Amino acid sequence: MFGIFFPAEGGGAPTPVTVDEYTSVQCIDAGTYTNISSEGNPVSSTETYHQPVQRHHPIVAPQPQVELTTKAIVSRQAPPWKATAIVNGHVTRLDLADYRGRYLILFFYPQDFNRVCASEINALSDRVAEFRMAQTEIVACSVDSHLSHLAWGKLSRQDGGVGNPKIPLLADPTHSIAKDYGVLLPDKGHSLRATYIIDKRGILRAMNMYDTVIGRGIDELLRTIKALLYSDETEEAVPADWSPSHQGQ
Repeated sequence: MFGIFFPAEGGGAPTPVTVDEYTSVQCIDAGTYTNISSEGNPVSSTETYHQPVQRHHPIVAPQPQVELTTKAIVSRQAPPWKATAIVNGHVTRLDLADYRGRYLILFFYPQDFNRVCASEINALSDRVAEFRMAQTEIVACSVDSHLSHLAWGKLSRQDGGVGNPKIPLLADPTHSIAKDYGVLLPDKGHSLRATYIIDKRGILRAMNMYDTVIGRGIDELLRTIKALLYSDETEEAVPADWSPSHQGQ
């Protein structure tokens, strides 16, 4: 039976009390504590009692996983879209079907008023004539509104704008186009940098995705277009590092 020991009155040896005899609550002075012995032997102590330190570990809620889905599959019809765009400084409506008969580059970028995005749009705008000579149009798209596109287009390049670009800026504020093409980052609220090449029949022929910190190379994009056109015309496959100068080899 367990024994409970209390200091004796007058400072003598502790007095053992059995559980049966213990019928009332008794106080213990702050300098000592009670020992409970399973052997029934009187044991006393004058060690200082230390309050246990409670450590609280914060509970971190698990972060939801971001699931990216896409309707865009190479060699199949590109997901259709209709949306408002800024073309030559004017608000208009664009439809993917309007580009049948020519190649189209759908050029996703994260957001307006971004330094890297501005560098890409300006680089494309400067070389748009080369793409049109290759039977190709370019449409740039972000999740910004058409009003944001309009303001960005009016801002000079020196001030971080795109200075009335020569390519349309497609508005996707509902994120529907970005979702269909699998480029939306829901936790960020904008898209990846992504490039989709759609051929004359509306078939998706190529796509590339990049992290938001990396600007894209215009030379490689133009080379890819010319390689696809060459393959369409000759029905031949194109080897690594092919360039238009390799035609006929």
